[in-house]
Amino acid sequence: LVKAPIILVGPILWAGLWRRGRATASEGVLLAVALAAAVYKPFWEGLDTLTALRRTELFTASLGSVLRLALAPEVGLSTATAVARWTSLGAFVSVALISIYLAGRARTASDALRPACFMLRRGLLLASTWFQAWYVVWPLGFGAALAEPRRHLEAALLGLGGLLQYFVFIYLWVMGYFPATENLAVQCAAYLCVVGPLLLGVAALRSST
Repeated sequence: LVKAPIILVGPILWAGLWRRGRATASEGVLLAVALAAAVYKPFWEGLDTLTALRRTELFTASLGSVLRLALAPEVGLSTATAVARWTSLGAFVSVALISIYLAGRARTASDALRPACFMLRRGLLLASTWFQAWYVVWPLGFGAALAEPRRHLEAALLGLGGLLQYFVFIYLWVMGYFPATENLAVQCAAYLCVVGPLLLGVAALRSST
């Protein structure tokens, strides 16, 4: 079953195709909608089928989870949750608009795939308030399709970060290095584990060029 969040790359791929052929772009949209309908039809039970819509109140190992717990003592948990959710979403929308613009200027397939990979990666790190390690398979697929060693390295580092968060939750938290209840320190540590390898890798690449 295709996960609904992957639909985020639809506008980017459409924009990339539109410049090279409007008929092809339109056909692609129609085929994608038909395929999605065929895949979801046996399982469809209304909007409840889209489980991502029921997880908007969940926060873990994300920018939103850190911001939420940082603000909660000052403004209350309910307001902090709303601020964290909309801040994460707003940051992602900004990235998405830039990615769609770049895709619209694409002249090759790689030029269109690159913004899609970029947007999915930023979507995981910004818009996803409930991060799970297996989410990295989405940008990993697009990164692998690009014949660019740098993108492959970035995808691998993001995958490493996704696994490192388990070190925080399964080992350090359980072993008592953090308070047993939900707390800012453990969420900060988990999010740093997710983004740390990628940020260090990008910084190392830039310093070497």
